[in-house]
Amino acid sequence: MSKELWEAVWFLAEVWRKSPVVRDMSSQLPKTARRADESNENGGVATALQNLVAGFGGMLHPLMLGSRVPICLQQAERFGIANVDEVDMRSWLSAAERVEAAHRSSMAWFRSRLYGYPMLRVPQLARGTSLTTFEFTAHFVWPDLERSIGLQFLDSPQRVAEILRIDDGRGLESAARGVARALEDSSEYREFARSGAALTGSDREQLGTAKRTLRDRLVPEAVDHYEPTLALRRAEFREYETLHSVDDLSGEAAAYASAFMGVVRLLELVLADVFGELVCYGPPLMVSVSQVEFPGNGPYIEYLLNEDEGGPWISAGDLLWLPDSHVADAVRVERSTISVRDEADSGTHRQVAQVLSGTAAAWPS
Repeated sequence: MSKELWEAVWFLAEVWRKSPVVRDMSSQLPKTARRADESNENGGVATALQNLVAGFGGMLHPLMLGSRVPICLQQAERFGIANVDEVDMRSWLSAAERVEAAHRSSMAWFRSRLYGYPMLRVPQLARGTSLTTFEFTAHFVWPDLERSIGLQFLDSPQRVAEILRIDDGRGLESAARGVARALEDSSEYREFARSGAALTGSDREQLGTAKRTLRDRLVPEAVDHYEPTLALRRAEFREYETLHSVDDLSGEAAAYASAFMGVVRLLELVLADVFGELVCYGPPLMVSVSQVEFPGNGPYIEYLLNEDEGGPWISAGDLLWLPDSHVADAVRVERSTISVRDEADSGTHRQVAQVLSGTAAAWPS
């Protein structure tokens, strides 16, 4: 990722953080509550959300809480772990729903900057895939309706200032346009444009056939036959069938579908995962680490958190600065493992994180 993209994302997140709606939502999030009061005994919504995070973990992305928390609450009530005042939760959910709606509107507009939009020929957008289903999915979905309302003709996302009650609407629109310019100049957007322009008639026919075939493989009856109830297994089936369909492509059609997934990964990392952390929790934390390693050839770092760095409270999703690691850029925690030898042992906390290349030059530390 480029310095320009990280700068633009930081600036947009700072504008969002001025929203009273964002403040209302983020003030009750478990990580925010823990940082304010490490005993986390303030009860109410924050404690209820902490219980949900313990039970449902990765399902609760900070920018999906408006839709995910009600579903998780229904399940949690069966086990008696969601005791919270209904009025308080309803008030908090109202803010969470607004934040999610504003983010979905923004993501839809950023997607509309893609080459060829709204005629995206990729099989991954067939009906029923993990990118289009309205069942559980780890992705931020691309609804068909989104591509039929002329977003490509707008110069900024729709109604975000109104939804978030941000007074400086022009500043918000300017910040969003800055992100869009940086996205359009990214290697992922440019590769998708290159591969789209290179498609021949036979390539387009190949993509169309793959999309129709995948749609037929993912009709509700087929998914039900594979797994009638368990959400994760149903999601795995959608992913498997999509990967199988894409793997059957060849030539520029394959390059086009591959470039599209590069765009999906870029948007979800930068404008969902990282942006969500910046908006909801603020700048990266500065922490001390030791036993630093660099596994594999990818942009990852592995390290041991020093004992005075918050123990288990630093977890997957967190953004960190690691001055002891000789890595100048910020990192995003991907995985945490706590090892305990006996009852007297406080344990060691080892983490794997993705290095966010370019952030050192773009973000204040």
